[in-house]
Amino acid sequence: MQLKPTWSFGSDGTLWRILLGNGGRILAEYRDEDRKVTHFVCLDDRTGRVLWRHQRPEEPWWIGLEAVQGNRVLLHGFQTPDMPEHKGMIALDLETGEERWRNEEVTFWFAHQSRIYAYRTMFERRAGRVLDLETGEVLENLDTIDDFIPLRQLARQEDLHESIDFPEDLSDVDVPEAVRRLAEREIGAAQIVGSVEAVLRDPFLVMNYHRRGAGFTPETPRLENHLTIIDSRRSERVFSETLQTEARLPVPDSFFMREGDVFFIKGRSFLSMVHLPLEASGEAG
Repeated sequence: MQLKPTWSFGSDGTLWRILLGNGGRILAEYRDEDRKVTHFVCLDDRTGRVLWRHQRPEEPWWIGLEAVQGNRVLLHGFQTPDMPEHKGMIALDLETGEERWRNEEVTFWFAHQSRIYAYRTMFERRAGRVLDLETGEVLENLDTIDDFIPLRQLARQEDLHESIDFPEDLSDVDVPEAVRRLAEREIGAAQIVGSVEAVLRDPFLVMNYHRRGAGFTPETPRLENHLTIIDSRRSERVFSETLQTEARLPVPDSFFMREGDVFFIKGRSFLSMVHLPLEASGEAG
């Protein structure tokens, strides 16, 4: 049995950021670096179908994907061009991509339940602002953001319990010895650069590693980024893909998982999903 991508979405630029939303939605930001245009797209995570696209013609480049919370997609602007600090929020409807509200004075910090916790930069301090997620109405003004800190810690803890799995160093994954040997056999004598990252979703081991490519030298490093899925019950590789052939440095988190689905970016422009037949494999054993 060999697995194949269930779907693949090709962007007209470089995929910059991917976020998962409610209801099986995937939000992607991609950038046309030649034309200096940023695009936002919402996909169905089961089929890869494009549900909506969004652009900001009034500011096509200095804008980005900030967060997804509830039924809102939040975009950010920048304090000034060429500076990394974010400023402003534009809220889109998750289902349609239509703008619902905007606030150009505050900067997003985090979201929790139906509230957005933001700040406004003042002289030598950051003043806190609490906004309603649905309407953007400012519900509370605070002199500082200190009171937000305990709630921010709680929001982070809740984020850790979401069903999204990011890869870890293979040495830190509780992998049975037989599966570890399969991984070593797959890598073989390749000269690995950086660590091998993996997620174990029994009976599948999904792993990603970088090895030296053709023409590699310390002065001009060329790395191949490989994604491999091993079925431990069959002791065989069931999927393999080269994600990049000329990376200069190892790229961490080259894939992520939600339940039995593996999402990855190939060639910086294509987002794909491979579904792992977990129940079928369990029955086969």
